[in-house]
Amino acid sequence: MTVADYRALYQAVERECQEKRTDWHLVLRMFHLHLRNTIGAPYLPELQMNNARMRKSIRSSVITAAALDAATHLVADDASISEDQRSTANALMLTSVGYGGRLTECAGLKIGDFDSVQEKHLSIHPNVIRDLKSRTMGRVIPFPLLSPIQNRTIITQRKSAALSPDSEQFLFVSPKRNQKIVKLRPLSQSSIAAIRAASGNEFAVFHDLRRTFATKLVMIGMPLRSKHPALLRARERLLGPSPWDRDFALQITHTGTGNPFFIDGAAQVLGHLSPDTLLNVYFHGCALLLADTANIVNRDIDLDDGRLANMLGKDRTAIVKLRARRRKNQESTDFQSLTRHYLSKCITSGDPNRAPTGGEPQRPARPPAPRPLALSATDRRPACLHRLAPAAGARPGQRGFDAGHCRAGDLHLLFDLAISEGCI
Repeated sequence: MTVADYRALYQAVERECQEKRTDWHLVLRMFHLHLRNTIGAPYLPELQMNNARMRKSIRSSVITAAALDAATHLVADDASISEDQRSTANALMLTSVGYGGRLTECAGLKIGDFDSVQEKHLSIHPNVIRDLKSRTMGRVIPFPLLSPIQNRTIITQRKSAALSPDSEQFLFVSPKRNQKIVKLRPLSQSSIAAIRAASGNEFAVFHDLRRTFATKLVMIGMPLRSKHPALLRARERLLGPSPWDRDFALQITHTGTGNPFFIDGAAQVLGHLSPDTLLNVYFHGCALLLADTANIVNRDIDLDDGRLANMLGKDRTAIVKLRARRRKNQESTDFQSLTRHYLSKCITSGDPNRAPTGGEPQRPARPPAPRPLALSATDRRPACLHRLAPAAGARPGQRGFDAGHCRAGDLHLLFDLAISEGCI
């Protein structure tokens, strides 16, 4: 085949896949690269892998507590649907994020699926509206991960559905006689639009509510042990000011204290055949748990002058002189204090080399004196790690921060101190 033959073939494939929302560009480039490596296909500049610039959508995400509250208010004010549809859409959205149900699983719920004694207990099983993926996906969720106000929305929907003369009494019953449940499309569209507007993620889908439930359940059942302020803030932003504790998650997963199969129980609550699906697809808190473990492991690590100088891109003699100067001034000389000393110099307000308006460029000004660490949130400026040493007054010829010469523990300590001081 000639170059013209290859291009004609790929143009035909492009015409067929033009309207498809898949990564067919990448597949085509990888296919041609395979042909070049195996049968010696000619080089085509338009199919070069390095020049591929394709838009990647976020395939999976979680909804924070603040975004969920904002989304419920947006749905309540949605003028494109009726008042009854607004309350139904909110109840459908909260049922999914509270019990971890799929869209069709929540749509097919009946009043009888809720326990008559313990009203928060919900059993999910097949019915005439929808079927489960497998027979083992029927499950019982004893408590929802909802606030009392959010749970009241579901209770109101149940009371409204209980007034239906239909014998089956679906939770989202339709007022029309020829329909068992309401039309899901307007409700899901309103919920998705509200979630995207509240979270700022234009690729959010309804199934992200189920992923949010999975992430919250695992995070509640595996609390942070290091009590690091930055990690606690991230956890609170995700979960919100919730009253849930680890025992609450153990009750949901039907596992007790000391049971090593908490993840397996969480997977069963979501209806997964294997916990791998939960950990690889649904759970989005791995970064927090890994950072928490790294904080505990590296808590008692100490750095000598050589490793500290290598981490900060400084000469070892500069570290020794700084330690001696601080010892003379009766200041702390541990490596955390020395790192904070250099981090404080990275917090600058403005560019000292900027030329004045209407005049000639002046000689670069002297670096500003180190600012104290007690700064307000408005005075803090973000500092890049590779600018730590230069911004602290490194002379020409000195090397800056080099991540390639740092160990994993060194990087963790530097990130830890930078986050605690508000530089990152």
